[in-house]
Amino acid sequence: MCSSANDMQLQKITLVTARQDFTEESQKAAEQIEQAKFDALYKLAWQDEGARLQIKENVDAGVAQINSQISSLQSQRFKTEKKCQRFLFWKTCKEYTYEVPGVQTAINGLADHRAELIRTGEEQLA
Repeated sequence: MCSSANDMQLQKITLVTARQDFTEESQKAAEQIEQAKFDALYKLAWQDEGARLQIKENVDAGVAQINSQISSLQSQRFKTEKKCQRFLFWKTCKEYTYEVPGVQTAINGLADHRAELIRTGEEQLA
């Protein structure tokens, strides 16, 4: 209990100071929470961007490799043979070009695989 007027004044000052301290601490805590939220969202955005970039690089590398394989197969798709015949003193030659069986099927399979890879990459980026 308060035995003098000075004791009462001391209680008022202490309560007012405690209330101000509480308000300041509460405001600091709210600011720290907001900063933590911002930092977390910023970090997630960077991680998301990094993941997106990695997916795009992987898809691009896969497509480039498939394109290289398709190009290699394109050069093997047709074969030319030269056949010659002799009739007495004449020699006649003809060139025959034919499609190598199975090469076009392999090219089509690679093209389908490339389209599927691109589609999967787009789905992952969406």
